[in-house]
Amino acid sequence: MPKREKNQWARQLVEVVKAIKLLSRNNGASIEELVDELGVQKRAIQRLKKTLDEDFHLPLHEIDEIGEKCKRWRIPKTATIILPNVDTIGLSIQELLAIYVLRGVAGIYKGSSIMSDIDNAFDKIGAAIAPGPRKMLDKYSRLFVVAPKSAKNYAASDGNVEDLSFAIINQRTCKVTYHAFGSDEVKTYDINPLHFFEHDGGLYLIAVITKYGDIRTFAVERFKKADWTDDVFEYPTDFDPERYLS
Repeated sequence: MPKREKNQWARQLVEVVKAIKLLSRNNGASIEELVDELGVQKRAIQRLKKTLDEDFHLPLHEIDEIGEKCKRWRIPKTATIILPNVDTIGLSIQELLAIYVLRGVAGIYKGSSIMSDIDNAFDKIGAAIAPGPRKMLDKYSRLFVVAPKSAKNYAASDGNVEDLSFAIINQRTCKVTYHAFGSDEVKTYDINPLHFFEHDGGLYLIAVITKYGDIRTFAVERFKKADWTDDVFEYPTDFDPERYLS
């Protein structure tokens, strides 16, 4: 069963933001500089370049620098996932990524005029972004749906949270081992993870059990193991997570 390098997903967004900053400089960055600044191995740079190109439509151009012995790469100034009128207000690509991540916690304002303003703002931002990058950004905003703040320490579940997060974003089926509270039994499931949510001091996962097709809630700290697989699932079109949580 495939297993990602521990903490890879948690670092991915940070790597992308740092890489964009480095590659947007006038003299761009060499592979060696990216490896040093991002703290990754050379083989990870190829994955990063593919992410920038395919997910965010930010191609890398090779540039020639006099006296340089190694190749340098740069994101051309004309390559942007936002229109100039958005960029002129000081909204950088990395700030746009951060905003989309934070959109996932805006659900606390659901039903209010603030939520309406937030939706209107994202409609305007979305209109200024090409369909491909906008689809990827929307995935970041779906990572969390909001309920009350969590008070528990999930350090021991860190790896499982990261693997489940990766699976939510990439819509991958997971094989999990779970300690059920009611029966006090350890069971193994194939699940399609949909959302995390926080409630009454705990972190929970909404997921579809593939064998039965029903949606259930799992306490994150009760996962003994969580591994994503190569099987891709479709998000249930008739599922409303906010209605489910109510």
